[in-house]
Amino acid sequence: MGPKSRRQRHAITTSTRYLLNRSGNNAEDDAEREEMEVDDIEYEQQPMNFTDRITSDNIADLFELCKYKCPVKYLSVLIYATLRSFGHSWENCDTFLRTIGALKAQTAHRWADVFLKGDVEEFQGENRGGKHMAEFYDYFPDLEDAAREFTIRRCSEKAADFTAIDLANFIDKEYYLTTNTSKDSRSPLIRSIPSCRLDLIRWGARTVRTNLPAAGVQGGLQEPFHRDRRRQRQDTYCQVTHRLRLQQGHWHEVPSRQDRLHRLQGKSKSSALQVSGR
Repeated sequence: MGPKSRRQRHAITTSTRYLLNRSGNNAEDDAEREEMEVDDIEYEQQPMNFTDRITSDNIADLFELCKYKCPVKYLSVLIYATLRSFGHSWENCDTFLRTIGALKAQTAHRWADVFLKGDVEEFQGENRGGKHMAEFYDYFPDLEDAAREFTIRRCSEKAADFTAIDLANFIDKEYYLTTNTSKDSRSPLIRSIPSCRLDLIRWGARTVRTNLPAAGVQGGLQEPFHRDRRRQRQDTYCQVTHRLRLQQGHWHEVPSRQDRLHRLQGKSKSSALQVSGR
C-alpha cells in the first residue's frame, strides 16, 4: 500500500483535531451539567414561586444577555418552536416575541420551517442580529460615564420614578449631541431599553415594586429603580487600574476630566475615585 497523499494526511489531521476537541468539550459539558444538577438538588428543597416574581421585563433582560452569545435568529426560533410545541397560539407567540425583543413570529416561523425541512445550511447561512464583540460603551466611554452619573443622581432622589426608559432617552440625547448628528424621527433608541435595564443592574440599581398590576405579556410597565444602598459605596467608586503616585500633601487636590468632578479620597487605601453626582 503506497504512502498517503497530502490531502489524505490533512483530512486525517483535521478529523483527529475535531474528535479531540469534541471529546474535550463533551467532558467539560458533562462536568458542568453534573455540577448544575447537584446544585438543583439543593434548590428543590426550597422551590421558587416564579408566578409571583418573574415578569416579561425579566425575560427580556435574560434574552438581551443571551444575544451576546447566540444570534437572535437562533434564540427566536428556539423560543417560538418551544411555545408552539406547548400549544400556544401564533398570536400569543408573536406578542411574546415582540415583548422580549426577539424576531416576529412570522420570521421565526419561516426559519423554523427551513430547519424542520432539514436545510441546515440555509438556516445557518444568515445570522443577522447577533452581537459583535465590541460593545456600545467601548466606542463611547464618555457616554457611559455620563449615563452612570445621571443614574446616580436620579436614583438618589426621593421620588421613585426613575426607569430604564429615562436612561435610554438620556443616552439617546447625549449620543446625538456627542456625534453632532440629527436623529431621524423614525430611528429607534440608540441603546435599547433592555440594555439600559442591564446597565442599571450592573451599576447597583434595584427595582422598586409598586402597587401597579404586574406586567403581563403585553409589557409596557417600567418599574422604577433606586440605588441599592448595600452596593452604594461600592458602585459610586471607579477603581483606578493604573498606578497612582501622589505625595502625602496632594490628596486634597481635585483633578478634573472633561468638566466632570471627582473627589480623590485621601483616607481610602484603595485610592479610588468617587464620582460626583452633582
